[in-house]
Amino acid sequence: MKSRYNKVLLATASILLLGASACTVEPAPGPLETAPAAQMDGGGGAGNTGDDDEPVIQGNVTNSSQSTIANASVSLLDAQGTFVLDSTLSDAQGQFTFLPDSGTYRILVTAPGYTQVVTDTMLVETTVSPEIVLQ
Repeated sequence: MKSRYNKVLLATASILLLGASACTVEPAPGPLETAPAAQMDGGGGAGNTGDDDEPVIQGNVTNSSQSTIANASVSLLDAQGTFVLDSTLSDAQGQFTFLPDSGTYRILVTAPGYTQVVTDTMLVETTVSPEIVLQ
């Protein structure tokens, strides 16, 4: 059911990203699937331990008025934007963290009342701090 919801959500919502990271507006990717368990990495599960020299994604979700957005759904996607590798909710300060293996990823962010955002691909080898602005 969740996979079907993600497919409908991606197919019907427009995508917009503003912020410090290099991102562009792009059409929604094709059908979104959940990665098989062997491909899961991030969020501290099967990924790294968060040591200083290991890859970390520490992002922030705000709106166009720069107010933080708590409880936004944040998903770590593969580089093609096809598979959900991990997911979390932004905290009360709009922050989220993933602990993936080194690699290339995208991030999908949704929140009620806002247009969803999918970032451009980002290479994660150390700490990456995307600022994601929802409209």
